[in-house]
Amino acid sequence: MKYCEECGAKLQDNENFCSECGAKCSENLIVDDKGEVESNKGEVESNNGGKKRKRSLVIIIVVAVVAAISALGYFAIYPKVMDYLQDKEDQKAAQKVIHLIDSLDEKKITADSEKDLDHIKTEYDALSKKQKKLVDNYDDLKDAYKRLDEVQDQKAADSIVTAIDEIDKDSLTASDTSVQAVRDKYNELSEAQKKLVTNINTLEEYEQLVQTKKAEEEAKKAKEQETQAQKVKVLETFENLKFYEGVWGDFGAHVNQYQGMVESAIKNSISLSNYFGDVNNVYMVLELRVMNDDVLANGLTAYNQIYTIYFEGPSVTGTGGARHLECTVSSPNGTSLAYNEISYY
Repeated sequence: MKYCEECGAKLQDNENFCSECGAKCSENLIVDDKGEVESNKGEVESNNGGKKRKRSLVIIIVVAVVAAISALGYFAIYPKVMDYLQDKEDQKAAQKVIHLIDSLDEKKITADSEKDLDHIKTEYDALSKKQKKLVDNYDDLKDAYKRLDEVQDQKAADSIVTAIDEIDKDSLTASDTSVQAVRDKYNELSEAQKKLVTNINTLEEYEQLVQTKKAEEEAKKAKEQETQAQKVKVLETFENLKFYEGVWGDFGAHVNQYQGMVESAIKNSISLSNYFGDVNNVYMVLELRVMNDDVLANGLTAYNQIYTIYFEGPSVTGTGGARHLECTVSSPNGTSLAYNEISYY
């Protein structure tokens, strides 16, 4: 007996279409009483192969669906999960720095805060670019650094202000080094720090005072050196010019510097033209005198020596005979020669 391949209804052997569903039936399909299909031309084997192919196709479809679902999970869902986890890590890292920066509000920025700020800056620099963007209070860290610069500038300036205030004006000398030391430290400041030194005018005043004292001391030393040099010249004059006899014109020719010094001493006090007519031909005698014997025992000095000088020549009017002038040239102070008139007749 035959059965419909579509709905399974019993068919007559001569029916080619199912009376139940109208489906076309195979011509050679025969089912015996035992329910087994027989085919004269190998239909049974063909049907079994078709069923196997159907089962394989189903398996392939199932595998493909599973693979698709897995791919969807890997390429679509997994990245989203990883992105979510990374976002959480980024938020955590950024939040740590945010808290560190917020903690600055609880502290007063001092000149010693640099270490704390640098620690926060190091933590920030270690973040990725994405994490740094999440730190929404980074400007507060910048402001803290600006405040640190201001505080450190003020501290540096205050140290100079204090150093200037500690200088004792009344004790400054030409050899003082404290003022220059403060000036050197001031010069090491930045321009911003220098503007914060409020008593720089006082430092400049002290510098001028030291310079004035140095100038005075140098002038004093120069004067002392000059005085000493004059003493040497006066002493050398007494030692080298012991006697002269001749005319004033020849004496004034400055045969040596010692005659010149005696001549200058006389000319600074008098003019021989007021005493004599032909001045250059006035006869003169100069003789060195030692005032006491102690000089001979202890060496010559300028204080106890004297020149006696005698002039003789025609009168100013040229009449009345010769005129005579007696005088001395000595060194009362040891540094210069002084003229003293004794008599004129």
